[in-house]
Amino acid sequence: MLRRLIIVFSVCCFSAPSMASLNPDWLYSYTSVGFKPWSESDFFASADWYECSEDAAKPMYCSDEVTVYQSKVFGEWLVWGKSLTIYTSFSLSAFNQMQLGLRRDGFVLDNIELAGKQINVQQQLLYHSPEEVDKQVIALIAKHSALTPRILIWVNQSANTQASWHSDKNIIQIKFSNNK
Repeated sequence: MLRRLIIVFSVCCFSAPSMASLNPDWLYSYTSVGFKPWSESDFFASADWYECSEDAAKPMYCSDEVTVYQSKVFGEWLVWGKSLTIYTSFSLSAFNQMQLGLRRDGFVLDNIELAGKQINVQQQLLYHSPEEVDKQVIALIAKHSALTPRILIWVNQSANTQASWHSDKNIIQIKFSNNK
């Protein structure tokens, strides 16, 4: 009987997914209004994050694999820079799901660098209608494979956050920075 109880306890307690996988609280202050940014003590206390800096003067926390925007990612939080970076190996699924997730969270494209071309959306909106700017952006993106290296700057005005997207055929990386 005791053995059965130990097995049930082990299955229930040690095979459950991490809370960050179900509910990445640490991401909310970068994507939503009304959420207080996590502090160093919050990251330190979290079972999903561990201190991983190579320089004691610049503490950094890293996560094990978690799910963000329906993609398996790893995270890094720089204490001194107050920025959060998530990254994953390139796949078309992650490429699409992560962009859809940013849009669902209220981010809009602000700047695009792709194949030697650049579009500053805010600057273009000063001279062209939103429809014309959309056409420019879609035309540039449609000309190139998802594997083509790109830098996409996304902004979420209400959350006061910028997300810098860097991707190529090997990796997708998003660095969140906010002014909270």
